[in-house]
Amino acid sequence: MEKAKQQSSHKAPGPKGLAALGLVAAFKKNAAETMLALQRRHGDMVQFSFAGRFNSLIAHPDMIQEVLIDKAALFEKGKVYRAYEPLIGQGLLTSDGAVWEKTRRIATPSFKGPRLRAFTRIAARASQAAAAQWAREAKGGWLDLAVVPEMNRLTFEIIATALFSENLSQETARLFHALDGANKEGTARIRSAVKPPFGWPTPANRRYRSAVAVLDEVVAVMIERRLHAATSPEGPPDDYFTALVAAMTAGEIDRKMVRDQVLTFLFAGHETTSNGLSWALYLLAGHPQVADKAAREVAQTLRARPPEQDDLAKLPYLRAIFEESMRLYPPIYALQRRALADVQVGGFAVPAGTGVTISPYVTHRHPAFWDDPAGFNPERFLGAAAQSRPRLAYLPFGAGPRTCIGANFAMAEAVVLLVAVLQRFKLARWDDQPVATRPLISLGPAGPLPVRLLPR
Repeated sequence: MEKAKQQSSHKAPGPKGLAALGLVAAFKKNAAETMLALQRRHGDMVQFSFAGRFNSLIAHPDMIQEVLIDKAALFEKGKVYRAYEPLIGQGLLTSDGAVWEKTRRIATPSFKGPRLRAFTRIAARASQAAAAQWAREAKGGWLDLAVVPEMNRLTFEIIATALFSENLSQETARLFHALDGANKEGTARIRSAVKPPFGWPTPANRRYRSAVAVLDEVVAVMIERRLHAATSPEGPPDDYFTALVAAMTAGEIDRKMVRDQVLTFLFAGHETTSNGLSWALYLLAGHPQVADKAAREVAQTLRARPPEQDDLAKLPYLRAIFEESMRLYPPIYALQRRALADVQVGGFAVPAGTGVTISPYVTHRHPAFWDDPAGFNPERFLGAAAQSRPRLAYLPFGAGPRTCIGANFAMAEAVVLLVAVLQRFKLARWDDQPVATRPLISLGPAGPLPVRLLPR
């Protein structure tokens, strides 16, 4: 297995001169492809100045382990999500230190065991209903699916229903539209060279504050409703929202922290899974033999019934398809850290204050660890092949203490949605032109995904 080479030099290579000056424009055009090009040209540790700050791009699994696990205490969360702080506040995505540790402890029980089983049932019901609706819309024998909007709508419905343990169609619609509006404004702020303070009355800031005000209002109503449910004879539902409100009642956290965790859960819990599913459907539509093999596995395992949590382990090929999709198109395409002290990584010096980027998009396409790295091959994740590479050559959910808490939810949601699609449809593409990536807060497509559903 290839190890990261220990260098005697203290400074890692990187772009100089005009190449360095062009990085701002290159990152704005496509950050994922720019990072891939930097690694291909300069190696597994690349140091460069970006927007006046020192940065290091790290691509080798050994170095990634140093940053995310072995020396995790010497790094803090990067500031890329600062543009979203008015939206998600000090949620799990943005917080550090004692605040993060407390909220992670409160959240952890809600993402495993009985609550994971309940989530899988919610996701299966919603996915089956969506597939039935697409079948009704398949007039003329097919449906050209609006993949990204449909996945956005469906994953938000699932995550909101799981959070509140009921389908609140009116509140969910308000949350979805307000969150979408705030997300767009936050993304535009990240991409903009000019970032006026949030307090300034610019049109963009006013739109952002208006969307956040709607979210605050809806969440406040939901908190009051859950407090009332806690005093009723039947009691509140057993879900993450109840755990948060109980922690607030016990004085562990305040009302704002409940609000921040709820909006973080909704924000992070649907966009990444939505993009992951969108790419998976696109890949299946372009590889009919893979789709047919997966459909046979689904039929043999489930017949025509929806899956339960225990069924997911019996669908290894379908799971491998989604894992391979996340290898090629990881929704979380970059992890940001900042060095709190001078530290050595892979033998290179990383001075205090340096921004450190770990890009799953780059590492997942590293030719030292992946044969035919640009090819789609789910078999990589089955049998001996899955055991033959370094663990951190694949990290779609991050690694170390800050591994995505919703990883099991995302995998379950993806598999049950793909089951619902394959039980009812064959897939094809209505256009063979490749679709470029559009890396924003997560890795989405730059244009429509040409997925056609053909009822079986």
